[in-house]
Amino acid sequence: MTLDLSQHILAGVIIFLAGIVQSAVGFGYALFSTPLLVWIGIPLHVVITVVATCALIQGGIGVRQLRATAPWRLSVIATGVRMPSMIIGVFVLKRIVDLRADQIRIIVGCMLCLLVAVQFF
Repeated sequence: MTLDLSQHILAGVIIFLAGIVQSAVGFGYALFSTPLLVWIGIPLHVVITVVATCALIQGGIGVRQLRATAPWRLSVIATGVRMPSMIIGVFVLKRIVDLRADQIRIIVGCMLCLLVAVQFF
């Protein structure tokens, strides 16, 4: 996979804007960046790796800044939910990575709609 310069610049802008959304709202990094990065032609498995890495770095910086006031008990519970979810997510990613781009876009779009509905309720 080779990206031209305009795709690199556009990906950087998308990642930057996703960081702003995450900082302002507290969630949404992956919801904002994943479909846009796939749309500009970056393979889904690369997008997920980039988004997870950037979100991890931003989350780590946030925890470092707010470590004195962090609700650690809730964090442990959230981690207990997140780890099995990540395992399931990696398994699903492994299953869909070989699909055609239009099929992947439909799956990602459906997952994002589901996540937005869960956030709403």
